[in-house]
Amino acid sequence: MMKFLFGVLLLAMYTSVSAAVVPSPAGGGYFQIYAPGDYAYVADHEDFDANMAAGTSFTIEMWIYQKREMKPFDRMRIEPDERWFLITKTGSYRMQFSHDNIAGHDVSFSIENSGLGGTHNDVEAPLNQWHYVAFMVETQYRQEIIDKHLWGSALTERTKFRGVLDTTTSLRIGGGVTPLLGLPGGPFEGKPLWTAFTRGLIDEVRISNIIRYPREKLDERLWRDTIVVPTGSFKSDEHTVALWHFDFDGSPGSKWRDASGNGHHLTYHGDYLSVEPTQKLSVLWGELKRQ
Repeated sequence: MMKFLFGVLLLAMYTSVSAAVVPSPAGGGYFQIYAPGDYAYVADHEDFDANMAAGTSFTIEMWIYQKREMKPFDRMRIEPDERWFLITKTGSYRMQFSHDNIAGHDVSFSIENSGLGGTHNDVEAPLNQWHYVAFMVETQYRQEIIDKHLWGSALTERTKFRGVLDTTTSLRIGGGVTPLLGLPGGPFEGKPLWTAFTRGLIDEVRISNIIRYPREKLDERLWRDTIVVPTGSFKSDEHTVALWHFDFDGSPGSKWRDASGNGHHLTYHGDYLSVEPTQKLSVLWGELKRQ
């Protein structure tokens, strides 16, 4: 009987993890994140910073897919405190998604760094779909994109651009915020009152030292516009600082190779690693064993 129940459990696990997720419009594999400590980082931060500072602006763009599973204590959380870090460079800049409600449909998009920041509020970005996101900074303005929607603003002060980019920390992709508050006692002692992390997938990250979508003649202090969302793999050119397709290449000592030719390969940090959809069963079983 136990063997039968175990077989049913494995079948249910396989059905749940193998269904639904399709490749991003860029195609190929993707980086699937399971916990706040799951991220990939660039070790050669000095060379990376030098390549970034070669231009007078930068663009960070990628495809993301949010998967949020309800957990027993989600509905007990005191406030919506769920943040998913897309790009982090401590002391410099950060791009993140924050859920505004428990349904997870309305999100805010922000970046924080030395004197620069912006929020893309009330953007419809449903779960279980791929979304194109980008953030661009010039010395006199910034602009953000979610899917076809571009939002931009002039900056109130000119930024010391090199100071924004040049730090002693490594660029990090993925990760989240660990729950800060737990239940004080009883059978659920230590369990979080709210979930502070959104599980999801990241694909096709390109970082450039130019503005990929110029403001052109849009001279208003605030502007909104639409763009044509890119399809297929991003291409590398002379302005590309780093490009990660997240297709497993098996290169020694790294998990994902930098396709720009600059050598900024990503190293994985965390308990889980999933690149191709066909690997989900073994990863989920590892997660169950840890719990």
